[in-house]
Amino acid sequence: MLPNSKISGLQAVMLITMGTGLIHYVTIVPLLLQAANKDSWISVILAIPLCLVWVFIPFQIAKKTHQTNIIQWMFARNKWIAVFLASLIFVNFFCACLLP
Repeated sequence: MLPNSKISGLQAVMLITMGTGLIHYVTIVPLLLQAANKDSWISVILAIPLCLVWVFIPFQIAKKTHQTNIIQWMFARNKWIAVFLASLIFVNFFCACLLP
């Protein structure tokens, strides 16, 4: 067992984010596939460029921050912007959970 057995705030946010994603995946994706019928392959074609851009962004961030922890890097640069972005992400995920 690890010496520090408490869950950190970051770990709690990651668990909540992952839980939210799994819930939406189980409830929304089957409905979308049912509505799309045989045209669901188009969404995959449209998503490929977005995924490639999304993969490129973390590599550029890691290169720019010299592979330091992004949260520590943001707090070192400007604490208020980091708090604002973290709060924005937090509110976004919880508002998404409240929507039917």
